Amino acid sequence: GTNNAFLVKSGHPLAIEYNDQSPLENMHASFVFKTFAMENSRVLQNLSDHDYENVRSKIVVSILATDMSKHLEFVDRFTARVSKQEDDPFHTETKDNRERQKQSKADRRMLLQAFIHMADLGHCCRDWSIHKHLVVALEEEFFLQGDQEMALGMPVMPMMNRNKDSAATGQEFFLEKLVYPLLDPYCHFIQPEVAEKLKDNLEDNVDNWQELVKQHGKLKASQLVAIEDGELDPAEAAKTLPPK
Repeated sequence: GTNNAFLVKSGHPLAIEYNDQSPLENMHASFVFKTFAMENSRVLQNLSDHDYENVRSKIVVSILATDMSKHLEFVDRFTARVSKQEDDPFHTETKDNRERQKQSKADRRMLLQAFIHMADLGHCCRDWSIHKHLVVALEEEFFLQGDQEMALGMPVMPMMNRNKDSAATGQEFFLEKLVYPLLDPYCHFIQPEVAEKLKDNLEDNVDNWQELVKQHGKLKASQLVAIEDGELDPAEAAKTLPPK
């Protein structure tokens, strides 16, 4: 696959269809409801019009929140809301209070967005044995986009050039500066032992990438993982490093 920036810059039909606004996420949301409309998938058909509109709205806003271009803004809002819990707790029993209803609705939408967005980044908090292979797959996806950009005469985006880039070298920043700031407030809403496990896994993954890069240099993630798994000789891999 390719990212939204590529779709927009290349004038892809999806970007044109969705006016350059989160084309992938809009496509995903649209496909959900196209699937629901299929003959054997009409799981929403018995809902009232009001309930259908409510469910549809929640699904759409949750999927659109997974657009990484909106990540920092969302994390700021989510963190700020969670930090106010003691003075302004998340409301329950809102039936007879219109203001509480409105605030509760906004909070519930934000929580839905946070849980879906965190799930989208969930591999970052999985055990190293799983996480490392998902990063390798993601790295190849990046490189395939870079190949397309080269073929089209477009500037190759950061992390996408298979001749010099490595997803491994970007993991420390991505995990610590982008994923953890979402994970931390998210953990307020899950069991403490689960939260601890997710944070421990994230920390382990940061440490493991750092150690592999320290030991073997700025090789591709695929090479570093192959070395760790005993499938690639470090000396042979080192020959592919760019000259200093």
